[in-house]
Amino acid sequence: METLKICGRIQEINTESIQTCLISAYQKGQVFEEINYCMECGQLILFQSKILKASGILIREVKSIQSSDITEGLEISGESIIMRFIIKADKERPTHNIIYGSNSNTCFVKTYRETDSIFMIILSREFYFNLIPHSYESHKEFASHVINETTSKLFVSDLPIDPLIGGIINEIKKCKREGLFKRIFIENKVQELLLIQLELYLHQQKYKDTVGFNEDEITKVCQAKLILDSSFTDAPTICALSKKVFLNETKLRKDFKSYYSVTIKNYIISLKMNYALRLLCEKKHNITEIAEMCGYNGLVQFSVAFKKFYGCSPKKYQI
Repeated sequence: METLKICGRIQEINTESIQTCLISAYQKGQVFEEINYCMECGQLILFQSKILKASGILIREVKSIQSSDITEGLEISGESIIMRFIIKADKERPTHNIIYGSNSNTCFVKTYRETDSIFMIILSREFYFNLIPHSYESHKEFASHVINETTSKLFVSDLPIDPLIGGIINEIKKCKREGLFKRIFIENKVQELLLIQLELYLHQQKYKDTVGFNEDEITKVCQAKLILDSSFTDAPTICALSKKVFLNETKLRKDFKSYYSVTIKNYIISLKMNYALRLLCEKKHNITEIAEMCGYNGLVQFSVAFKKFYGCSPKKYQI
């Protein structure tokens, strides 16, 4: 049975930091094995590490707690898809990327400073294609590299981690479920992370030839849209949204309208109205409840917005 071999070593003390094997086959019913350990040198703790491992997937979280820099070399032997999320100790933005490593060894060298951390999800080729089918439109180019066994990155440069991605990572870290429930929950969250990253990639490709916009600006606007998609009933203000994606408020307003042909305000309204219509058609809630569920302060405000958007009152859909 094919396996992935994962080995790590701390350069300063020439000490092994991880050595494990991962079965490549996708076995959906297998539960996670959990391993926690501290890397020590004498009385000093260098960093703490937590591993979750099952067939086809290994999740590793490492946090440095040493005041001086330490460097870890990590080597993965065998075909793997690596989702890497790096949190820096200083004011640098946290970043993420997806890397495909072919059958030859894939090596990473990471220098940790105090409070630096890295969250890494390593997937076998079989596991990855069970989560994201070959035919999925937004990753055809990346999938072709996997099929042709060509080492590559999804994004040319690492992208900033937005609150949506950060929230999913925290859900994985804090998962208290056990056994098969934990496996199902985490697998779904890993798939959600992949879909968000691939959607960002798709938007980059769509707009990469747009005159006047660079890749970083495109990524930030796409991240703003994803945040709104997941929080439109309690949407952040444009000022708060601009801070979340590290883009000037005026620039965010302008670029969002250029990319999506709609203002941020009207986009939020459209999300709320589509949600409201779906709830009305289900006939499980009264109009006052739906107004609250859609984030409106009272029935009158909701009814006015609904009539302006659809041209009729919400009562029509409860007949």
